[in-house]
Amino acid sequence: MELVFLEALENHDLRMWQERSIDTGSAPFRSKVDFAFTPYRTSFKLPYVVLSEAKKEDFDKGWGQCLMALRTTQLLNEKEGYRFELYGIVSSGRIWEFGKYTIDNRFYKTGTYSLEQLDTLLGILNRIFGECGKYATSTP
Repeated sequence: MELVFLEALENHDLRMWQERSIDTGSAPFRSKVDFAFTPYRTSFKLPYVVLSEAKKEDFDKGWGQCLMALRTTQLLNEKEGYRFELYGIVSSGRIWEFGKYTIDNRFYKTGTYSLEQLDTLLGILNRIFGECGKYATSTP
């Protein structure tokens, strides 16, 4: 997964972080994500894309973790005056699914893609990272 992300990030001013905690300070909005993407900075804040890796291809559990991380991220962003859509990715490495969490708390998920569709995966990631880059340049 990391290599796919690095390939997709090549033309974007975003930074990839691994194994990061996202915490609002109050339960249940505490989460640990396998990968998070932010505007390129030296410190970790404001994740725009959050991934929870599916363990043993358990995508239901992966989406549960990812949705909690997305909601937690949204709460943290709103405290700082940021309001924009967030993107989630759940993957086993071979199988990939993508989702969007809107500012009005709606969630939309794609179908399933396989690593054999690498060009399609890179295209989807390029689009997501492009959207996140727009938000990065318009932050307060």
